[in-house]
Amino acid sequence: MEKIYLFTFLFNFANNLIFPFISLYLYSLNFPENIIGKLIGILNFSSAFGFIASIFLSKYKNLSFVSFQISLFLYGVSFLLLFYFKSFISLLFSILFFSITGGISYLLYSWILISKFKGNVSGFSFENLTYAISYILSTLISGIMIKSFGFQYFLFILPFSAILFSLLILSQIEVKIREEKFSIFLSQEFKKFLIIYSIFYFSVGIASPFFSIFIVKILKFSALEWSLVGIIEVISFILFFPSILRISKQHSSKTLLFFSTFLISTIPLFWVTTKNYILILFYSIIAGIAWRVFSIGTNSYISNIVSSKFEIGLLSFISSIFLALGSFLSSLILQFSSLEAIFYISFIFRFFSSLLFLTLKKQKISFEDLKKEFVTVFTLLKEIFIVFSPKIFLLYNRNIRIHKL
Repeated sequence: MEKIYLFTFLFNFANNLIFPFISLYLYSLNFPENIIGKLIGILNFSSAFGFIASIFLSKYKNLSFVSFQISLFLYGVSFLLLFYFKSFISLLFSILFFSITGGISYLLYSWILISKFKGNVSGFSFENLTYAISYILSTLISGIMIKSFGFQYFLFILPFSAILFSLLILSQIEVKIREEKFSIFLSQEFKKFLIIYSIFYFSVGIASPFFSIFIVKILKFSALEWSLVGIIEVISFILFFPSILRISKQHSSKTLLFFSTFLISTIPLFWVTTKNYILILFYSIIAGIAWRVFSIGTNSYISNIVSSKFEIGLLSFISSIFLALGSFLSSLILQFSSLEAIFYISFIFRFFSSLLFLTLKKQKISFEDLKKEFVTVFTLLKEIFIVFSPKIFLLYNRNIRIHKL
């Protein structure tokens, strides 16, 4: 395995050990749901400023790489701070530190990959394969550890150690980052997409902090059962990849965005109406496919309307702000209502935002790129018996990290 893939494995392994379980961790500290919503909102809000900082740093190729190394180390330290600082004020500081350093690290990480692979489809396929491996292993390990021992110190030392090893590998990788002059000119089509995309993530942010809590509090299961939901989403993509490929060939990115967001809107509604874990696992297959189609549609559409890192960073920044606003709204609603109400409200907003995608202009998807991706992935799968990640075209929306259900 080339060092760049080992680095991506360690980086994503560290993040996915903790990030999918942040809400559960706060819940284990006996914070009420409305406070958890505020804290998750602050996390998303502050990570947006991490994206803005990374945009500035990426303008200077030498500063960009050094700042990435520094922010990555600080990001590793932030995992330790999350464990040791447990009062509200100190935990608030830890979350700010965690999200800002994570935001800088993630966007610079994406741009380093772009610089390293230079549009090489095979390179991105391998990177996504390592992401899939890291996601499945890390969430499964965390789920088992949390179910067996709770949120103990060794769970937070593990991602810190993985970050240190990733820095060691990174120091042995030659990375050339091109300096870029940013233009503040934004096309009308980009502005329109930015607004609709942000509204959609506002609707996602309403319910996203509470799916894991729903599993534990309402369904009376553990973190392990929660991790299985995400793993099934990952597996579902590879099982239905040929079907997704045919759909992508036959429809425009606008159509993909509408139908995928429509399906995504039904996820909180299905959870709250069934309250059945087995059925939720089954529906996770649909969720995995829907998020994957959304990812393809989003990145295909973006590739036709953006021309600089500034626009990509701006999209990450604004959508993260709206994601945070959704969490803030849910925290206010929870002061006088229930988790079930949050899920219904999220459904309504998600459904409304899915209709807005119909107002976009049609943009064609490059089927040849999808075809190359298909061949590359399944060649790898013949050699490595493992599922593939549902994030082939992740780089433009890497700030989502794991999908928010």
